[in-house]
Amino acid sequence: MLPIIIWILRRIKILLSIIYYLEKSTDFLKKYPELSFEKSILANRWGKYYEEKKQFSEAIAHYKEAQKLSKESQASSEYITSLNGLAQCYEKLRDFESSNFYMKTFVRVQDSINKAEKKQVSNTVDNIVQDKEKGFLQKLSRLQKILAIILFV
Repeated sequence: MLPIIIWILRRIKILLSIIYYLEKSTDFLKKYPELSFEKSILANRWGKYYEEKKQFSEAIAHYKEAQKLSKESQASSEYITSLNGLAQCYEKLRDFESSNFYMKTFVRVQDSINKAEKKQVSNTVDNIVQDKEKGFLQKLSRLQKILAIILFV
């Protein structure tokens, strides 16, 4: 019995700590309306907090706020987090139509981000190879000029 009580007390302490820092962060960010990226992170954390407490309607409100803010700030990771949170909450509320909509959107956005990241990495690698080839060709050209001078002098 005592281990269960200790576990419950630790859990309460953790939850109180989470609430404290979420409220502190909320108060701080109210002073800075231009920080939509940071606000999207905070809204997602509030959403997760309420989702953990099984207050799904409140969680949905925060996830939707995070979705809006992450679009404004072009924060793709936070946008994805909010879509996933919305899908999970609607599923727990047994609103499968909404859950399915957000999950499909989540997958579509995730895939497009992955493709964009792969393309960016591929372009970076291509640029590195091109730079190396250009440098090699320049060195080869200089070497050919030096050989031509040596041979014809």
